[in-house]
Amino acid sequence: MLAPDPHTAEDIYQETLQRLAARWSRVDNPKAFCRRVMHNIVVDQTRARARRPQELRLVENGEKSDPRSADPHHSIEVWPSLRAALDSLGVQQRTVLMLRYFDDRSEAEVARLLGISVGTVKSTASRHRAPA
Repeated sequence: MLAPDPHTAEDIYQETLQRLAARWSRVDNPKAFCRRVMHNIVVDQTRARARRPQELRLVENGEKSDPRSADPHHSIEVWPSLRAALDSLGVQQRTVLMLRYFDDRSEAEVARLLGISVGTVKSTASRHRAPA
């Protein structure tokens, strides 16, 4: 859910596993380590895309396949609107919402995992959560 398409998500997952394997003997909590690494990779990729917007425009104007065609969740009616809503958020905002609501983490856990304050988690989650 942090990645813009399934192919990028697979790349992020693979990179995370490589980093975990390289540091396996020093990692106390592999699940927390992986979450943090995934967040860092997405932030790094977002910053890299921001530095080279001309290249992105060329790719966006070219033909590309629909990334949802390989996604088993694309048939769910809510998926397109959920994907659009997540894509409209910044990396930290998307990560907070994913950890908080999709991964069912407490505010304190999300704050600890991302290295931010509980207040930041609360304000980010309330500001960007859709009304029930």
